[in-house]
Amino acid sequence: MLDGWLKELRGLRSRERLRAGLAVAWQYAVTAWQLIARVFLFVLRGIARRVRPAGTDVRKIFRPRAYRGSRRREYLLHVPPSYDQRERVPLVMVLHGCNQDHFDMQTITRFDQLADRHGFIVVYPFITTYGGVRLRNCWGWWRHRDIRRGGGEVEDLWNIANAVRRSHRIDPDRIHVTGLSSGAAMAVAMTVVHGSKIASCATVAGVAYGESIWALGRYPRVKQTASTVADMKQAMGADRNVTPLFIAHSADDSVVGLRAAQKLRDSWIACFDLDAESADVTRGKHHRKPWSLTTYSDGEGASTLDYLVLKGYEHGWYGGAPGPFSVTDAPDVSSMVWSFFARHPRKGKKRTVQASANDRLRLMAS
Repeated sequence: MLDGWLKELRGLRSRERLRAGLAVAWQYAVTAWQLIARVFLFVLRGIARRVRPAGTDVRKIFRPRAYRGSRRREYLLHVPPSYDQRERVPLVMVLHGCNQDHFDMQTITRFDQLADRHGFIVVYPFITTYGGVRLRNCWGWWRHRDIRRGGGEVEDLWNIANAVRRSHRIDPDRIHVTGLSSGAAMAVAMTVVHGSKIASCATVAGVAYGESIWALGRYPRVKQTASTVADMKQAMGADRNVTPLFIAHSADDSVVGLRAAQKLRDSWIACFDLDAESADVTRGKHHRKPWSLTTYSDGEGASTLDYLVLKGYEHGWYGGAPGPFSVTDAPDVSSMVWSFFARHPRKGKKRTVQASANDRLRLMAS
């Protein structure tokens, strides 16, 4: 009887050990399958990011980096229907002004339609969060910490461009930046700090690099050109590059006066030794309102600076669709900006689009 009871006890212990062993094996199997599933999903997400359907608008988040002044930021990405990941395409970054956001710029500039027509990708960053005293959603174009290499807003914006380069096939020789008002000022800062990597820049109602808040108003108080050029050269360091610039400004802008645009023009001419004496000037009218377009060339005779002055228009994006800070009855500046970008890949690279002054005149007559 005792022997039978001992055998039964050993059997129970064996079954318990078996059950325990099976339970442990099951846990290992579940853990292994979970790990495999996570790796599989990670790979699928990576593939999805690279083959995202074209012609879509994607809302993304930029996470703060380790450098000083980095913050969380949103951005919109528009990919044209013609996008083919086997071919590199241009990238255009569009920066909003104060009291605007990325959705406003997407609406009023119509860059999505231009992108669909000409096959480039558009990214619309949103400042999202910021420090210091400023108007709503203003970029910190006057804050030293936000316009120097290695930190702040200017570095966040360049890293947003890099994020797009990682997810899509971007031509590194055709990365362009434009903006309105404070966004234009930050576009200038990006071009000064990262000029060797940015093909060309366009400003609408902007100011020169490193200006103070006193550069605003109908009669702005701007720094001396020599002081601005010294700041530009210090920010560029040894990485000095002549980046083509398109400036559009209204002589009747009461928010950012014309003197600010003149100062931006003069600083570019002085910093990059452009030929101011042989500048080409064209004048005309748009709906009876006069305009002038002055083109400056570098030492090699290549068009480097276009300076467009309009009259009769207030502060805003010229020729835009209805929306915040859009001057709807003005010439179509978005088309002019893209025409300028298309003519100016990074210096020394083959230009894929040929254009002449007549092309710009046709745009002005539209």
